Amino acid sequence: MDLQLENVRHSENGIYITHSRAKQRSDKRSTTFLVPKPTGGIDFVGVLDQYMDRVKTDLGKFSGKFFWTGKEQSFVNIPLGKNMVANIPKEMAEFLKKENVSEF
Repeated sequence: MDLQLENVRHSENGIYITHSRAKQRSDKRSTTFLVPKPTGGIDFVGVLDQYMDRVKTDLGKFSGKFFWTGKEQSFVNIPLGKNMVANIPKEMAEFLKKENVSEF
């Protein structure tokens, strides 16, 4: 939820994302992980680039929060809340026509 646009950077290997641990932890540490450039299959770097381009064009956001609320054709100037994030697995399960959607 606290991921910031400025913590996402491009490199020749893909996109590096630096994530800070939750506030309640006493040991403040950051983790950096790589979303690699595609070698086949789904182009996750392309998906992230498309998302960030839309956030920049729809909302004019170049820094600050990474996750924004999307509507049918654009994003709205409301940060994505934790309850909406919690619903994503269920929405994905419904889209994939999985059984027992409520368990996701």
